[in-house]
Amino acid sequence: MKKMFLIFAGILLGSMPLFAQSIHGVVRSKKMQPVNGASVLIASTFKATSTDSSGRFSITEVPMKDTLVLKVSAIGFDDAVIKITTLQQEIEIILSEKTAELKEVIISAGSFEASDEKKTTILKPFDIATVPASPPDEFKAVNELPGTSKVGESEGLFVRGGAASETKAIIDGLIVQDPFFSSVPGVAQNGRFSTFLFKGTSFSTGGYSAQYGEALSSVLLLNTQDVAQASSQTIILSTAGISGNVTQKWDNTSLAVNAKYYDLQPSFLINKQNYTYSIAPQGKGGNIIFRTKNKQGGIFKLYASYDYNKVDLQIPYVYVDGKEASYSLDGKNVYINSTYKQTFGKWILNAGASFSNNHDHISFDTSHVIKEDSRLEGRVVLSRYIGQRSKLIVGSEVQDVQFNNTNNANSYALNEVLVSNFAETEFYLGNKIAARVGLREESSNTLHQTNIAPRMSVAYVLNSYNQFSAGYGNFYQLPLETYLYTNRNLSFEEATHYILNYQYSKNNRTFRIEGYFKNYNHLVKETDSTRFQPFNFDRIPTTNSNNSGYGYAKGIDVFWYDKKSIKDLDYWIAYSYLDTRRLFENYPVEAMPTFASKHNVSVVMKYNIPATSVNLGITYNYTSGRPYYNPVHPFLSDRTPPVNNLIFSGNYSWFYRNNLVAVFLYADNILGIRNIYSYYYSQDGNQHYTLTPPAYRSIYAGVNITLAKRKTIMGINF
Repeated sequence: MKKMFLIFAGILLGSMPLFAQSIHGVVRSKKMQPVNGASVLIASTFKATSTDSSGRFSITEVPMKDTLVLKVSAIGFDDAVIKITTLQQEIEIILSEKTAELKEVIISAGSFEASDEKKTTILKPFDIATVPASPPDEFKAVNELPGTSKVGESEGLFVRGGAASETKAIIDGLIVQDPFFSSVPGVAQNGRFSTFLFKGTSFSTGGYSAQYGEALSSVLLLNTQDVAQASSQTIILSTAGISGNVTQKWDNTSLAVNAKYYDLQPSFLINKQNYTYSIAPQGKGGNIIFRTKNKQGGIFKLYASYDYNKVDLQIPYVYVDGKEASYSLDGKNVYINSTYKQTFGKWILNAGASFSNNHDHISFDTSHVIKEDSRLEGRVVLSRYIGQRSKLIVGSEVQDVQFNNTNNANSYALNEVLVSNFAETEFYLGNKIAARVGLREESSNTLHQTNIAPRMSVAYVLNSYNQFSAGYGNFYQLPLETYLYTNRNLSFEEATHYILNYQYSKNNRTFRIEGYFKNYNHLVKETDSTRFQPFNFDRIPTTNSNNSGYGYAKGIDVFWYDKKSIKDLDYWIAYSYLDTRRLFENYPVEAMPTFASKHNVSVVMKYNIPATSVNLGITYNYTSGRPYYNPVHPFLSDRTPPVNNLIFSGNYSWFYRNNLVAVFLYADNILGIRNIYSYYYSQDGNQHYTLTPPAYRSIYAGVNITLAKRKTIMGINF
């Protein structure tokens, strides 16, 4: 081991002088004014920097003989993609100002943008991609923004008092049925999609556009990358497994093929587990990404993926003598997303279709469960600018969703067809006020009902740096399939959002504060439930139910983002205060839900060490105690201890024989705090189980190798 370490260190140190070259340059507007704060990124790498007040930038440790692709973006300008060689001593990059968009006023109520395209962006995709996560996970990154509650034992985005089912992930306008890997009781799962798949993210914590529906609380809008910028081949070796990518770029077309295999058993030798595994989490999968542009500027995208995962472990089952029970999962997932965008005169067409299928075979104690769901969706949207600043959007979509659940001898099935139509317009009232007004209509064949949902947002700008925004809207969602299995006489659940927002943004510093109130109506409520069961992972309610449930959520979100005050340091601070109560599902009385916490704090810091290719990141999370059920005390009156977590990430990259090598490290809960997520009690209160993280501390490390030339690896020609 020592010998291998010395060899590795020798290669690392010996290669640095050979490739310690730098790229220097300046970014200017067409008026030859310096562009401050422009992002300059070497494509397919972690190497990035920002321009200073004079528009100048420098990137160190670049190979002597290689063609590189620089991607340059700045707020208010069109992106620039430039091929260069390191023989160029000085690079001048000219950016064009954006046209045909809402310029003076931005509508920011309830929305965070992370994009390379929009002037209103606070964060860039690179900001999201480099939030410490293992591996880079879009959902974990978004969970560091205000408005979310941390629920360590369950996957999903819990937004402003809403359950995970009330937030929808949407890729290129199309809902993703299963954005996370299949659920395991007490163990939160990662998202299926890497942050590097997306060029833009919009996280709407409330009051979102009429273009989207079926979400009482929030939508996460993810826009995928366009045609790849260059051909590349990448291999990633980590403590979790191995993955590889081959991307081929032609003139206006690119094709990428990705494959992966993971097995956490070796990782568990490093990270001591609190659960007993017969089979550690393992899986395999891959995806194909095809992009092509035509001569008229239209673009066609196709994304297809397959995942297989398996796990077998012991989990607590306090309802049967406090014993542990064996839980095994065998899951398969297929997801296909295809979109087409084209301009016809003054109109822009966005059309898309998606299909997903998820199949889980679960064994739990003496039960055998087969769960399957599928979604087929088609969507057409037409938009056009009216003048230079107003915009009209109209569209329709059809969703065909099927659920099947077989639990031993009991079988349940549901087939829902949801048809939606929407219209929305953005316009100006003078030079200081912008408004967005929309209307959405949805019809359900299961409920035999139609809803009409008005939405409205308005923004008023005080000056170039200060503005107010407000939002209002009605939002509807179908009841969970577990209730519709046995009761087709339910109606849509409903939430009404009220939002007021203030934002200050100047010199790469942003301050936002947002207050909100959500009123829930027509929530599903069980009418004759006698026992609250928080841990029954696959419960199918068989009691009578109706839509008499209700609730509210109100609070304040605060966000501060600064990439100016300290050189080479970007950081943000997010704080959320939440007051919420509900009477729904099998709750006997109105109470704060088990997935809600009153206080949440996130601090994200990213530091690029000057004159090196070392990037360091630190994230700190604080979550106040959440309610848990103790049958001998008043319902959900108890609170867990607060959860504290400190996460470290770092990566170092260099070029070795013109190939980019990046070593990365991620460490969760580096202080080893023995956090407690919840407590599970038996019905008589005599037995309970303390739910903890799967591991108190975990380390994830690996190496990413991007090949610059055609190579042969394991007998495969690239």
